[in-house]
Amino acid sequence: MGPREQIVAALLAGRKAGSNADPPRSCPYPVGDLLRRAWFIGYGRARPAVDDDQGDE
Repeated sequence: MGPREQIVAALLAGRKAGSNADPPRSCPYPVGDLLRRAWFIGYGRARPAVDDDQGDE
């Protein structure tokens, strides 16, 4: 598998983890690895944003 395919695979794995509500610490890539960044991009796109407006009117 080439570098592009690895990045896409990491992105999709992160998206799957985010959809499953897995904790961010479940990322399998070490700090400083480009694939870690791709994983977190996918993770972030799958997780809903936190709504800070609870109770504010």
